[in-house]
Amino acid sequence: MEKQLNSLFTSLNRKELAELAMEVKETIAFGLTSPRRKNFTAADLWNIHRQLKPRVQRRYL
Repeated sequence: MEKQLNSLFTSLNRKELAELAMEVKETIAFGLTSPRRKNFTAADLWNIHRQLKPRVQRRYL
């Protein structure tokens, strides 16, 4: 079993191994902007507190 695991790449010749290891060029999309992050507002904080209030009340039932 150990000999089979040590010889995984013996069936590849040098040309095939070079093709596998060759760097692939990727297409870069220019003109795309990164998505803007939404600012954290007072309304967001209010919604967080509003969602937590019923959970805290259920804890003591």
